Amino acid sequence: MKRLWHQTHNFFRKKLAKPFAVVFFTVTFFFILYHFFYAQRIIPGVKIGNLKMGGKTSSQAYEALRKELSEKDLLLNFTYEGKEFDLTSSDIDLNYEVKETVEKLFNLGRTGSFIVDSKDKLAAFVKGIRLPPIYYYNDNKLGQFISSIEGTVNIQSEEPTFVLANNGELIITKASEGKKLEKEVLNSKILNSIDNFSSQSYKLPVKRVVPKNGEADLLLVKSEVERIIGSSPRVKFEDKVWTFSKQDILSMLSYKKEDGKVVVGTDKTALNKLSGDLSEEVDVEPRGEVFRTDGERVVEFRPKSDGRSMDKEQFKKDFSKALKSDVKEVVLLVNPSKAPSDTNKYGIYALLGEGVSYFSGSIPGRIKNLTLAAGRSSGVLVAPGDTYSFNKSVGEISYKTGYDQAYIIENGRTVLGEGGGVCQVSTTLFRAVLNAGLPIVKRTAHAYRVHYYEENSDVGLDATVFSPSVDFQFRNDTPGYLLVQADWDLDKVMLRFKIYGTPDGRTVELTKPVVTNVVAPPEAVYEDDPTLQKGKVVQVDWAAWGANVSFERTVKKGEEVLYKDTFVSRYQPWRAVYKKGTKE
Repeated sequence: MKRLWHQTHNFFRKKLAKPFAVVFFTVTFFFILYHFFYAQRIIPGVKIGNLKMGGKTSSQAYEALRKELSEKDLLLNFTYEGKEFDLTSSDIDLNYEVKETVEKLFNLGRTGSFIVDSKDKLAAFVKGIRLPPIYYYNDNKLGQFISSIEGTVNIQSEEPTFVLANNGELIITKASEGKKLEKEVLNSKILNSIDNFSSQSYKLPVKRVVPKNGEADLLLVKSEVERIIGSSPRVKFEDKVWTFSKQDILSMLSYKKEDGKVVVGTDKTALNKLSGDLSEEVDVEPRGEVFRTDGERVVEFRPKSDGRSMDKEQFKKDFSKALKSDVKEVVLLVNPSKAPSDTNKYGIYALLGEGVSYFSGSIPGRIKNLTLAAGRSSGVLVAPGDTYSFNKSVGEISYKTGYDQAYIIENGRTVLGEGGGVCQVSTTLFRAVLNAGLPIVKRTAHAYRVHYYEENSDVGLDATVFSPSVDFQFRNDTPGYLLVQADWDLDKVMLRFKIYGTPDGRTVELTKPVVTNVVAPPEAVYEDDPTLQKGKVVQVDWAAWGANVSFERTVKKGEEVLYKDTFVSRYQPWRAVYKKGTKE
């Protein structure tokens, strides 16, 4: 048996040894030949676009790719419902990097890893590998191209909703389908064409947008909506009461489908706005006052009063619940904002910055308004990390809160309105915040240059407010509280804001404002006024030069730059307007 095994083993060894040797030497020969031939060439089976680059040397590949690109200029054409949109290489600053692309091709299969390189070589040899070229393009310009198509193609779908007719009847508007460009798909098609040097025509990828609700869905909840808007709750805090019209309540409702049925709810955006508007009227900031100073050092500071803040989240829950029930009144929950009783915990140690402005030539109503607003914004304590809001600190600006009429900017004209002059207060505070080196959250320049703000001051250092939409805000990023304190001198017609707090070594550098694009005022306009005697002319608006103004602020702590801001103001040229009497 043993002898038989040896005979069989020897037989197969002699029979198989030769074929194995042939295969081994053949593979070895081709392996050596492959690496010898492609030692300075791109491995076989590699393509870029539709160009076969395998077997080419770097210089050959470079010339082939350069020639391909010189003979082709990318042109993509997109069509949709008879409209055409073309995109060329120059439109997006497309630039192929030929040298880097060839290096990428040549390095395939040459990473130094035997396993990775063998895998790449085998894949390229068997089924081929297509590599994308290296290129750069202007992403902003491509985005603008896609956005321009969106502006032409997109149609907003319209959900059905309830509206009040002139006779008070509740009617349902019609739903309509929309259209939306599939941006990701379009972007992918563009990049695929760039990868393959391929100029093509495509149909724009646009999808239908179907409304979530139909008119029939809303018809089922019409009686519920009529009940809600017909018996809306009022909101109460102390002696203040807020009531709402049917239209007010209707604008706060939402209609969302759940389990196949429309459910009436409250619109989050509208409810957030209502909550914010109420808190503007209810909230009070904690107050304090600096009584004595020694130079810039605070000698005596005292807290004056606690603040209060409305519980917005609780209000939104209570109001939403009241709308869908028989509750007739929602009482605002207000929490006290208690300031520390220990004066040392505030950190009101020194003057951090101040701002000054002048109001010579102001009418009595304007002077009253600006001193009233300055007084109401003075004494506010801003806790570390909190954001100060000018509108919130001053409160409602109207005749019923003590303000007179003075000139304001409204609908492109200078007219008499409640609270004229308050912007001088926000402007002066803006200057104090600039000099204190505090981060500014919101600031809006005036529509045109106002001479009050350029008395003993550079142009561009103003900040307008118009509650609730336009506000001036800054953040307290210091380790202690900030105290905002105002004072004024009627003899010197001067308003001043001082900001006190904990010095942390920061310094402030302001550049000189740069004025460009100076435009002369338009010609004056004379308007007939039948209420004035004939021959009498009264000026009601004043000319101002237009300009663009910018300046920079750098805030440092030692060598560290904390903030570098650029403040830009674009002032319109403003015409003078005269009323000309026509009354006989």
